[in-house]
Amino acid sequence: MLCLLFCLPLVARAVDQGDPRTVNQLLYHDGNADGKKFTGSAGEIDAFRLPTSDRRVAGLRIYGSQFGALPQAGDFEIYFLDAKTNRVVASETAKNALFSRGLEQWVQVKFPQPIKVPVEFKVAIRFNSSRDKGVSLGYDTSTRGKYSQVGAPNAARKVDFGGDWMIEVMLTN
Repeated sequence: MLCLLFCLPLVARAVDQGDPRTVNQLLYHDGNADGKKFTGSAGEIDAFRLPTSDRRVAGLRIYGSQFGALPQAGDFEIYFLDAKTNRVVASETAKNALFSRGLEQWVQVKFPQPIKVPVEFKVAIRFNSSRDKGVSLGYDTSTRGKYSQVGAPNAARKVDFGGDWMIEVMLTN
């Protein structure tokens, strides 16, 4: 099965077979991490655009790892925002323990129910990391940091590493 990558305006590259109704992932990377970062208590934010308005978010794939002498316990927070207003439209939590210490790897977070988001939306993740322990995310520079931010939704700033977070949005109908 041949998959084509295409780029929509203000949207992640989407893995599909030509028909927007068959897109199953939104992503901003070429498959290779160019580095990793942790943002402390600030959040990691990526802006996305759905291929069609009837699609829902089934889950996320996040490329990262834990660091520090002690594992990061507890949950991390995931917020879905309206990209135009930064209003939170949905939220979920997942366990920090999904990420292992050492080399970065893909972690999958599936939601109990698919989440309805606006056509233009943002995903904001907050790990509450500190210098001593936490989660760092991989980033890729192939998109030059056009879609990623750091901070709280209403006080976010562009990333300083010229790349985009390696966060993938998994879609369902």
